[in-house]
Order: sequence, then C-alpha cells, then structure tokens
Amino acid sequence: MPDATPRDDFDDFYRGLLPYYQRGEYADALILATAAQPHYPEEAALLYHIRACLLAQSGDPAAALALLREALAAGHWYAAPFWDDDDLAPLRDRVEFAQLRVQSSVLQAEAQRAARPELMIRLPDDTAPGRMLPLLLALHGNLHSAAIDAPFWDAARRDGWLLALPQASQVGGVNRYVWDDQARSEQEVCAHFAAMRDRYALDPERIVVGGFSMGAETALRLALTGAIPAQGFVAVAPGGVITRQPERWKPLIAQAQGRGLRGYLVAGDRDPSYGPITELAEILNAGGVSCTFEIVPDHGHTFPPDFAARLPALLRDIAGM
Repeated sequence: MPDATPRDDFDDFYRGLLPYYQRGEYADALILATAAQPHYPEEAALLYHIRACLLAQSGDPAAALALLREALAAGHWYAAPFWDDDDLAPLRDRVEFAQLRVQSSVLQAEAQRAARPELMIRLPDDTAPGRMLPLLLALHGNLHSAAIDAPFWDAARRDGWLLALPQASQVGGVNRYVWDDQARSEQEVCAHFAAMRDRYALDPERIVVGGFSMGAETALRLALTGAIPAQGFVAVAPGGVITRQPERWKPLIAQAQGRGLRGYLVAGDRDPSYGPITELAEILNAGGVSCTFEIVPDHGHTFPPDFAARLPALLRDIAGM
C-alpha cells in the first residue's frame, strides 16, 4: 500500500506518483491521486485527468467517464492534447466521451473569449523617488500562470528588482495559459514592457528577461531579437517548437551579435528536452552569446530546488552588478 500522506509541494507529490504509473501499478497510483485531490485545489483539473487516465488503463472506463463528467460539472475543461492522451484510448469509442469532449470545447471557447493579457507587478521595498529600478520580466510556463510561477521569481523583488510577470491571453486550461502563438505572445509582452517603461523609472542597463519552459523559450527569443532591450536572460528548462529544433535558434542568435547579451540556462538531466537544451547552450556560446549552462542531476522538467535562493546572485552576475 503506497503512502498517501499529502506532500506540501505538488511537484514533489507528482514525482512520487510517476514511478507507480511507469511500473504499471495503476491501482496504487490511483490511491495516491485520489487522496491528493482535495489537498491541491489549484491542480484539481489535472488530478481529475490523471485519475481518469488511471481508471481507463485499469479497465474501468465507466468510472473514468464519471470522473471526466464530474470535472466538467465543476467548471474544468481540457484542451485537445488532454483528450488525445493515449491513456484515454479505451474511452474513445464511447458516445459519452465524444459528448464530454464537445462540452469541454464549448467551455474552452468561452474562456478564450473572456481571456485578456495580464501583468502582475511586484515592487521592491525600496522605490524611493529618483531610484532607477532594475527589471526582471519573468514568463510563466505553458499551462501555468503568473500566480503559479511567481514564488520562484520573488527573490528578485526582495533583492531590489522590480518583478513583472506577464500572463498570456491564450488559454490552455482553467486558469492556465500558454504562449503557443509566437507573434501574439511577443506583441503582448512588448506591450507590457512599453507600459512599464512609461510608468516606472527602469534602469536601462539592468533589464533581464526570464521564464520557465515555453516561457523560457519565449523570453530567450525576445532577448535575442532585441524586441525587449535586455542585457541578459534566465532560461529555466526551455521547451517549445524552437527548442526541439535547435538549428532554428541560429538566425535569432545572429540578431544578438554585438549587444553583449549574457545568460543563464538550466535544465535537469531527466528533462525530456535535455538533449536539445544542451545543444542550445552550445549554439548560444558558439554564436557569441555568453551563456552559463547548468545541469541538475536526477531532475526533470521543473524549477531546480534551489533556484529561488540562487536567483539574486544570478541576476547580479548577468547585469554586471
């Protein structure tokens, strides 16, 4: 019997759940996921989906459909990749599965119509008149939000940086957003930056962009092209269509020549994109963009455990402070 005691951190819980799934021990994984459901309200939709997948793989399609029905009744909905998950294959021939998918699509369309680009601002304690503020512009990962990722970046604010957390207007789930449309993402982030430049006394010599996963890929693209006039970047586990095809970075890197751009790139050696990320680090340095690449042993596609503690020193190094 697995230990179903809830853990403080959802990522920690998920890392503990994954080995059961990988070994095909679906009943034990289901015990863990069911016990976790009430303890992680911000992950409710994901846990419903995980439990439905486990039930489908365990040979109980009726119970799996009942969970998906319950999730939609609670206001959750799922983008196409969730419905296309191979674990739900045993449900695809059932009429109710198709009906639930249509219902989910309606909810998603309603959410997209209501979505707007948003910006979370966290000011440092010292905002005395006349003080030029260094800026960290940090982009959330796909299927995350500004609020979800904010704690990982907040150490910058405590170290005197203005922390700005844009939130994409492209919906990926309930209160979850994605940066998939590159042109739209760039337009939104640049509009946020222009508004901040008008409102705050930003230090033009200390502007850093950062992000996690697809947010990291988007931030790096903005830094390389100069769309955001940054001195450097912090890319945590970058992921996305460009990262999966590292050669596509080369024309973007060429646009950064002569600007002295500096950066920090970090990835776990168990990240599915570890190989392409390693190649990206090599391409950046070979292309004249100075980039420190750190590998986190035995770590997957999440923020490193000590990232928040190390962030202020990283930013000072990148900004030459």
